[in-house]
Amino acid sequence: MKYSQDDILELSEKVKLRLSEKRFKHTLSVLDAAKRIGSFFSEIDLSELSCAALLHDVTKELSYDEQIALFDESESELSEEDRETSAILHSLSAPIVVKRDFIKFATPNILSAVKNHTTGCAGMSIFEKIIFIADYVEDTRTYETCIAVRKDLYDAL
Repeated sequence: MKYSQDDILELSEKVKLRLSEKRFKHTLSVLDAAKRIGSFFSEIDLSELSCAALLHDVTKELSYDEQIALFDESESELSEEDRETSAILHSLSAPIVVKRDFIKFATPNILSAVKNHTTGCAGMSIFEKIIFIADYVEDTRTYETCIAVRKDLYDAL
């Protein structure tokens, strides 16, 4: 689905209100990385990819209890294993918030990319893989492995 620059700017402003300055800086860096990587794939709608990047961590800074409440309110299933893995819970709760608060952006591509941006899954689409990789290689990541993968990726592009 095509989104206008105004749609993307409006989404960015709404997401910014939900995140700390540091988390929003990370989000914008994921956006930049996703557009850079996505530009090499003619079948990828960069406007939709941009929206997925902006929304990927929309629930990252909610407390554990707030995230669990999202599942309870939406009657979405959450396994016991997922309940015990708080580090990835935001990727599972974010699609709930996207469907509730950002309905215009609740496309299958965006929802699946947001859901799978942390752990990945078998059979991921190119769209999902771009968000997954962009989140890992974005410029604010300072882990040695992230830096090495970023360098190798961008050298290959």
